[in-house]
Amino acid sequence: MLLALGYVLFNAASRISVSKEVRPLDSMESKLAEEWTQMSYSLGVEAARVLERGTLRWSFALNHCLYTGMAAEKDSEELSKYHESLRQMEAYSVWNARFADTVACFYMQLCENELRRVRGEGVSRKTRGWMEHIIGEAETPLKVARATHFGDIAVGEHEAYLERLRWTVRSLPRRVR
Repeated sequence: MLLALGYVLFNAASRISVSKEVRPLDSMESKLAEEWTQMSYSLGVEAARVLERGTLRWSFALNHCLYTGMAAEKDSEELSKYHESLRQMEAYSVWNARFADTVACFYMQLCENELRRVRGEGVSRKTRGWMEHIIGEAETPLKVARATHFGDIAVGEHEAYLERLRWTVRSLPRRVR
C-alpha cells in the first residue's frame, strides 16, 4: 500500500512538473510538486523499512527510493545505500528490468553533480577519468533496459542524456597547473 501511494504521488508530481513545458508554474504548483515528490520518497523509505528484505516487493521499494530520491534531490550518500542494495538484487530472482534504467540514472546523476561542481574550472585527468568511468557504469544498465524493452519511453531519453553527458565531459577544459 505504501508503494502504491508513493507511485500515485510521484506520478501526480511529475505531471505538474511536465506542465511547466507548456506554461510557467506558479509558486503553489511548484511547491505542491516538490512536497508530493518528498512524500513519495518518504513512503518508499518506509516501505523499504517494513517489507521483507530480499523479496521482489522490497526490490521495488529500493528502486522507488532511488528514483524518487533523485527527483527529490536527496544527497548522493543517502541514495547510495539504495543503489548498492538494489544492485545486489541483480544476482537474484528479485531483479526486474525496470531497475536497470534507475541504476543508470543514478550514475548519470553522480556525473551531473560532478559537472556542476567543476563548472567553469579546468578538470584534472583523474576527475575526467572518474566521470568517464561513471558514464561507462551507466551505459551497461541502459543497454539492459533497452534490450528488455519494458515499454518505458524514458529509456530513450536517458540514452540521449547519457550521450550529452559523454560529450560534455569530453569537452571539459583540462586544468592548467
